[in-house]
Amino acid sequence: MLCNNQCDGFHYYTYSNAIAPIHCYDSSAETSAKEAGLQVGDKIIEIDGKATDNFREIMLEVMPAADKQMTFKIERNGKVFEKKMTPKLNPKTGSGLIGIYPFVKLQIEDVAPRGVANTADLKKGDVITSINGKNVNNTVELQEALDALY
Repeated sequence: MLCNNQCDGFHYYTYSNAIAPIHCYDSSAETSAKEAGLQVGDKIIEIDGKATDNFREIMLEVMPAADKQMTFKIERNGKVFEKKMTPKLNPKTGSGLIGIYPFVKLQIEDVAPRGVANTADLKKGDVITSINGKNVNNTVELQEALDALY
């Protein structure tokens, strides 16, 4: 879910604290999230005792903590548990990575009056669940399904 926040008169958008681990889309990816068994839709609600309400706050905690073990409080299907993870150093940026994307529900926000979505009778609030019979649950799977069309 995109959140509309206001700060000093400016609006900015961020993703919720729900995640989509890279290893769920690329089984060869060796990440801290894979080692911890994180799943699509898990919410990272706290890192080292600090609440994380959105993806930006998660990244602000993880990026400067390469090679430092951290305690993550995870919410999955209404249950809360802890996992220890150590962000891996990204040698290109010097940042810590745990191997996650933001989870984004595929809900249509707007339909152009003269666009193909309107012709297909899609409406604001509709949720994309499949492309040509292939189930899609988030933006990564959506992009993979669209890429397969071309």
